Amino acid sequence: MKCPGCQYENADGARFCGECGNRLSDAAPPAGRDSRAYIPKHLATKILEAQRLFTEMDATARALISNSRLQPTGTSPAAVEARTR
Repeated sequence: MKCPGCQYENADGARFCGECGNRLSDAAPPAGRDSRAYIPKHLATKILEAQRLFTEMDATARALISNSRLQPTGTSPAAVEARTR
């Protein structure tokens, strides 16, 4: 049976497409929306919030490193000088 979404040819009796995972049925796919690209609103909100928090944490960590005497491992002036010898 051919998948209505991706046109992959599946084995007879398959309930889901072996390529894209869509449910196989005789009905045409819903127009205007690709089910593979759909993210439920509650999950999209959590993803965007996590991305925002990680961006803030990264900016804070970079500011702490550049505004203090802390240096990432192996980049202190003594470590750099020791490697160049």
